[in-house]
Amino acid sequence: GISWQASHDVRVEDCKITGVASLGLHPGSGSQRPVMRGNTIRDCQIGLYWCWGVEGGLAEGNTISDCSKYGISIGHRDTGNAIKNNQISNCGDAGIFFRPERSPAHTAHRNLVEGNKISCPPGKKKSRGIQLCRGVEDVMLRKNHIRIQSSQRAKALVIPASAKRIVSELTRIEEISSTA
Repeated sequence: GISWQASHDVRVEDCKITGVASLGLHPGSGSQRPVMRGNTIRDCQIGLYWCWGVEGGLAEGNTISDCSKYGISIGHRDTGNAIKNNQISNCGDAGIFFRPERSPAHTAHRNLVEGNKISCPPGKKKSRGIQLCRGVEDVMLRKNHIRIQSSQRAKALVIPASAKRIVSELTRIEEISSTA
């Protein structure tokens, strides 16, 4: 897809990325303040992959679908980023995934996840809406809408007990039938 490393203030807007074997958008290691807005990303392994130490970034208004693993993956010391108003659907493992790193200190901290609409694929028992990992700190989850099978409701929003200072407010979980 589109990848950049240790580059600051990169803007990727209104692009179409389809059929990439690996990563659709990849703000790379050490990149500061990337803006990814209004993109359409389909048929990738991971739609948007925040790499190591990305800070002050914005992913807003993107449409991400049919990714075999994750719609959005964020992890290794990615700090102070905003994931807002994205449409994420039919991603195999999770709509938004906070990666477990080698230690809790290396996970993604102080990030905002707001106004996203996530639709988990019917029939995929593994699929989760938003999955946080152990040790994540200071994450705000606000006004997200997650559609998931009734039988999988517990996987709509997964927050481990070891996560610290997580605020989840006004999250809407809509249960759908497996045939929807």
